[in-house]
Amino acid sequence: MPLDLEKEAAECGCTLTALRRWRHDGHEVALVRYEKKDADPPYADMHLVCECDFLYEDVVQDGKVVGRTHPKDPHDCRAKKAVMAEVRAEARKTCAEVLRKDGLKAAILDVQARVKAGEYLGQTYASMIYVQEVADILGKENRAVLDAIDALFAEEKLDLNGMILIDHEKRFRFPKEVQTMFRILVEEPLGWPNGDAGDCFVGTLETAIHAHTPYQSGSGAFWPHNYPHVAPHHLAQLARYFLAFAHDRASRDPAALADLGDPAEIAASLDALAARFRALAPPKPGPSKPRKRKKKKTR
Repeated sequence: MPLDLEKEAAECGCTLTALRRWRHDGHEVALVRYEKKDADPPYADMHLVCECDFLYEDVVQDGKVVGRTHPKDPHDCRAKKAVMAEVRAEARKTCAEVLRKDGLKAAILDVQARVKAGEYLGQTYASMIYVQEVADILGKENRAVLDAIDALFAEEKLDLNGMILIDHEKRFRFPKEVQTMFRILVEEPLGWPNGDAGDCFVGTLETAIHAHTPYQSGSGAFWPHNYPHVAPHHLAQLARYFLAFAHDRASRDPAALADLGDPAEIAASLDALAARFRALAPPKPGPSKPRKRKKKKTR
């Protein structure tokens, strides 16, 4: 059945404008702009919607209606997924030209600029795009895209919020590995991973340091060789320190030993890691061959 935008507009209190429409197997999908100019601040956003988004049923508890839900999951709609794949295929053609001419970093920036400008490239949420979706559009592995974004972050051109591409904001930040350490410390007692608890903690701490200390950037605080990533030799140094601390406490305190887990399992994982490090070592030169002494000529 066709989408009833007028009915949905009355339901949500917004003005709805269909920017583009598709139909798959009789199921209508549309890219719709939602606007509410009299809101404070004014609201405007785009959403890819289908009939599933506009179907509701009451949620009843103890004989009372306590809310509404969708009888069909809008995110699991085959027609909507087909539209997304179709639009990504269209985007792939234009983005491939930037990739070919200017390289991966330029192509990623181009994708982000298109999304910011309101162009729909087949992503799940029209107003933002995930790393995985960028990789799919550009025909690259996630790891390659993440490495390129890492380089763009160091150049202060792009950033990530989780796995969502966002503009780079020049401010104090901890190196990536330190951010991860804080997230684990905050979220592990809650059941790692646990929503945004770690990100909120890191963001609050970084904002306070930026506002109340002389440190206005990560490279200014930790030196360029430790930002945006901690230098490898420091990572290895800290790992050895922490392992030594863990062993020392576990050897003296039964509670610490219980918290440590299975020492044999830890040792086995360290043995495997040691083998990987040995594989990085250059081959040692073999013993030099003894030089043959020239025989003196006899008269």
